[in-house]
This record gives sequence, structure tokens and C-alpha cells, in this order.
Amino acid sequence: MAKLTRETRKTSRGRIWGWFAGWLVLAAVVSLLLVATQRRVVASLDRPEVRAEWQRWKEEAQRQSQLGAGPVQRKAPRTNEPPALILLRDHFPAVWGSALILSSCLYAFLAIALQGAVRTHRRSPLGRAEVGVPSPPS
Repeated sequence: MAKLTRETRKTSRGRIWGWFAGWLVLAAVVSLLLVATQRRVVASLDRPEVRAEWQRWKEEAQRQSQLGAGPVQRKAPRTNEPPALILLRDHFPAVWGSALILSSCLYAFLAIALQGAVRTHRRSPLGRAEVGVPSPPS
């Protein structure tokens, strides 16, 4: 019985290391994709023509808010740069941390659910699925 327990511990440790390695791969993929997206978006939004377009939209929004002529009542934006640029340039560590936390929670949930779904019943030495439950007559 001690040999079975030792083998079970080795299998459990291997499974834990496997799940941890999977999480490391997930964290690396999320980080790389997020950095690539951040660079691409900042490069596309940090141009004079995009800023000029944002200024035109901002002025139109201010005009609509003063006249009440727009389709919805809104406050005029106060920033001189597009919000996506500010978010990904100035607040990128918060975006990155949030993405890692959310993807890690999803990974942990799926790992626990899959492990529970795949786990098989351990058989007792008498061949019953659970100890203490009589086996059906043959």
C-alpha cells in the first residue's frame, strides 16, 4: 500500500508541475500578445493626423453638449489625446496586470474543472469503486 501512495504522490506532483508549466506558457502568451498590441496601437494613434481627427471629434462633441443637439446627452471629453492612446501608453502596467489576473483565474478554474472531470475513482484492493460500499452480487 505504501508503494501505491508513493506513486500517487509522484503522479500528483507531476500533474501540479504540468499545470504550473501550462500557466507559465499562458502568462507568456498573454504578455507577448499584449505588448505587441500595445506597440501597434500606440504607433497608430500617436500620429498628428489621428490627433487632429480626435480634436475635430472633441470639438463636435463639445458643440453638441452645449446645444443639446446630439442624439444623446453627453459630457465633452477633456483630454487632448484619444483615450486608447492614454490607456495603453500611460496605464499599461495596470492593463497588463489585469489581463494576467483575469487569464490566471480562468486558467485555474478550467484546470480544477478538467482535473475533476478526468479524475478516475481509485479502486480498493477488493475491486470496489469505494471503500465501505458493498459490491453488487455476481
